[in-house]
Amino acid sequence: MPVNSTRDLLSSQIAPTLLSYREENTLACFISRLNRHGQSTPSRWSKSHPQAGAGSLDGSNKQMKLRGAYALYLYYPIAWAGRVMRTASRRMRGINRNSEQSTSLPKKAAWQLPGFFRPPKLAALHKKNGNVTISELGILAALASTCPNGSVLFEIGTFDGRTTLNLALNTAQDARIVTLDLPQGTEPEFELEIGEGHMVEKESSGDLFLSCNHLSTEDQSKINQEFGDSARFDFSPYHSLCSLFFVDGSHSYEYAKADSLQALRSVAPAGMVVWHDYGVWKGVTRALEELAAEMELDLFHIAGTSLVVWMRSDTGDLRFNHRQV
Repeated sequence: MPVNSTRDLLSSQIAPTLLSYREENTLACFISRLNRHGQSTPSRWSKSHPQAGAGSLDGSNKQMKLRGAYALYLYYPIAWAGRVMRTASRRMRGINRNSEQSTSLPKKAAWQLPGFFRPPKLAALHKKNGNVTISELGILAALASTCPNGSVLFEIGTFDGRTTLNLALNTAQDARIVTLDLPQGTEPEFELEIGEGHMVEKESSGDLFLSCNHLSTEDQSKINQEFGDSARFDFSPYHSLCSLFFVDGSHSYEYAKADSLQALRSVAPAGMVVWHDYGVWKGVTRALEELAAEMELDLFHIAGTSLVVWMRSDTGDLRFNHRQV
């Protein structure tokens, strides 16, 4: 394709998603424009805090909601359609990829989830290896926005803090967000998967929410950063307390299974557990499908993403033997 034609497609801001399924590359132009547009209208908080500066990604509430609408109503359906077409094309051509996993959990569309039709606020859209996708970030933020006042949200796997800061942006001022990460130099309880090194052996955790460029002082105060091995961490203070529990720690089968059991025990009545990387990491896929079968849990896979969701009934009936967790 001629260079000029390619530029014309990119400048349209929508068509680039049809060129390739690699979302973080094909949509980089539009993401950059959203971030620059948000920076041109600084929030009241950033005006009173010079350290936010021109490099701030927070922008105004209006611009952050624009990014949320983009993630849910444009990015998500086009990315999902791209995945479906790509899979169908491979099947027609008889191409099998070893990296592709077969999955068995039932699927639901993201628009069947609570909060989907209220655009969340999003910051730090740029994705790096180890982050959730932009559509997944929008879904998590939308779910967080449905949590009642005074909620506790728990996250296993802080990494750079991108998910954490967006949970903080979309919860009530009296919410508490606890994020747990394995400290550098800690010997893990279970063996880690090959390819997880960059997510563990990093200089620091939570850089994005620790920077004043992304959160107001009020939103920062919601976040409680914890360090420890999730296989040894004491979750008892959070049992039946969390409105949302996000599992995105190690992707080994042993960790995925152990973290999931702790999440199930920690979620409050009418709360929800969300997992990342289903269908991407074999250990996560195996652990979730085993739990769904063994404990008769109504887990469902959000189509077009690697997210899995379980919602606890408001009666508090977990529908499994509590001693298992």
